[in-house]
Amino acid sequence: MKLYFATGACSLGPHIVIREAGLDAELDKVTFGAERTTESGKDFYTINPQGAVPVLETGNGETLTEAQVLLQYLASLAPAKNLMPTESFAKWRALETLNFIATELHKGASPLLRKPNDEIRDATHKNLQNR
Repeated sequence: MKLYFATGACSLGPHIVIREAGLDAELDKVTFGAERTTESGKDFYTINPQGAVPVLETGNGETLTEAQVLLQYLASLAPAKNLMPTESFAKWRALETLNFIATELHKGASPLLRKPNDEIRDATHKNLQNR
């Protein structure tokens, strides 16, 4: 299994779950710039045409993208660790939380990653405080 990641990106969550689950995974850092290359020298767009991390290559050669999906998949590989509820209403609450993080918090914070002017930064902070 291999996780393609970038420092400070949402690939941190799946990396944490890999460690918490005790899974064996190779890490390959992606550099973002004019070109997107992996530490192993690959053109990252050949791995994920969207150019976004995280990407997980599974042991059977399949790839998965999107942090929320990877979190659930990785947790399912180590059910004894109880990293993700799989039954009852707790499962739906966990999915609800993952979706909120992805659609509201993560996207809401994205203007801060583009070195905004003071007005945009302040508005983004205010919006996030309400979330």
